[in-house]
Amino acid sequence: MAEKMVAMLFVAVLMLMAVDQVRSDASNHRYKEGDQVPLYANKVGPFHNPSETYRYYDLPFCLPDDLKEKSEALGEVLNGDRLVSAPYKLDFLRDKDSERVCKKTFTKEQVLQFRSAVKKDYYFQMFYDDLPIWGFLGMVDKEGKDPSDYKYYLFKHIHFDIFYNKDRVIEIYVRTDTNAVIDLTEDKEVDVEFYYAVKWKETNIPFEKRMDKYSQSSSLPHHLEIHWFSIINSCVTVLLLTGFLATILMRVLKNDFVKYADDEESAEDQEESGWKYIHGDVFRYPKYKSLFAAALGSGTQLFTLSFLCGGSTGLFIYAYCLYYYYARSEMSGFMQTSFFFGYMACICYGFFLMLGTGYEWFESCNYCSRCDFENYEAAFDTKLRSVLKLATDSELYELERILYGRSPYQVDERESLGLAEDLDERETYIAALESRFFFLAAVARSTLRGWRPYRDVLLAVRKELNVLFSSNLSTEDLEAEIFLHLAQEYSSCYFLEDWTFHHC
Repeated sequence: MAEKMVAMLFVAVLMLMAVDQVRSDASNHRYKEGDQVPLYANKVGPFHNPSETYRYYDLPFCLPDDLKEKSEALGEVLNGDRLVSAPYKLDFLRDKDSERVCKKTFTKEQVLQFRSAVKKDYYFQMFYDDLPIWGFLGMVDKEGKDPSDYKYYLFKHIHFDIFYNKDRVIEIYVRTDTNAVIDLTEDKEVDVEFYYAVKWKETNIPFEKRMDKYSQSSSLPHHLEIHWFSIINSCVTVLLLTGFLATILMRVLKNDFVKYADDEESAEDQEESGWKYIHGDVFRYPKYKSLFAAALGSGTQLFTLSFLCGGSTGLFIYAYCLYYYYARSEMSGFMQTSFFFGYMACICYGFFLMLGTGYEWFESCNYCSRCDFENYEAAFDTKLRSVLKLATDSELYELERILYGRSPYQVDERESLGLAEDLDERETYIAALESRFFFLAAVARSTLRGWRPYRDVLLAVRKELNVLFSSNLSTEDLEAEIFLHLAQEYSSCYFLEDWTFHHC
């Protein structure tokens, strides 16, 4: 029986010790008198530029006896905090009148460093029991009219006013003594002693509401004003301009539609004007299409970055990288979103490819992702090219008109080209037609069926390919069979593997 009583007493003592340990723990913010409450120094930076921050000890402050870095939580990492132990000891419920931190001698370089910080209104940030503290490093005396007459002072005495409720810290304020300063105006060595004072005061504010005063701001208090009038004015201006433009376009297009509907036959004999003049250029691919696709991909990536920077929790890993990049870390979210870059460029160039622009979309990927591709010959089916070579110059001009719409060349300019005489020019001309001819969509190719030489070209293709076709097939069926054969032959000759272009 005595052994059981001893065992029960031993267990009870262990439980009391465990409860006592839990009670005096920073994790639940409960302390007893004399307990050391954690105080961490975070960063310093100019007041008017909150995004420019530096580590606290980048300035030559007094160092604690045991300098340690806090194991940061995820939110602290995302906020760019770098918490290290501060040289001040603020024990729970222990007042201090004037405790010396350290005695130092500032060199000329350190004086210049602190003076530059004071001149830019540098502030410091600390955390006491997870409560943020802000304060200025010094002040500028601007009594003189000339900036060269200004005097710069560094505060050397800090007062901490801490409010508590029973066993918990509720609020903390920091004050600086304007009478205890160090003159940093001259470039010379300065001897200085830093002091601090602590005053504990009781409050009735519950622990659950201690963060309410910080809910409006997560950094040094600053003035934030939204210019609603400017925003509304801009929106109204955009709406009015859009309405005016839409009204003008509707009137112009309405007149054109009425004119074409009333006299469709006579319109065919007249030279087209107005918006229909460029109807054949709508799907004409631009110059420097690879560069255009790469630029579009870059813009898409930057847009994605700006979206993620807003705090999209669904794509946490990319926001994580962005916050690290913002906090001057070596980790960058830019490369993490590069696949948006290449994907949009490929989609854009794939559209141009369907219009017959060739294989340069691989180059666009190269611009975006810096991948190495083997040299390749951007040539289509040689049999189809040999068939197009059978066409006369006039047939090629007619084919160009059907494929591309109104040609940029005038009649006299066409005649001056002399395709029949200049073989190189003719090869280039045929290559452009060939790319468009092969990759046209089925609906667009239907416009070719009204071209008289088109069926002759298809029959010549059938002959060159040695494919058994019935000559009684309609132009549409003949076209479908030939293009299916060419597509199958093309896809079997070229394939992609590991981002490298190969030949059969």
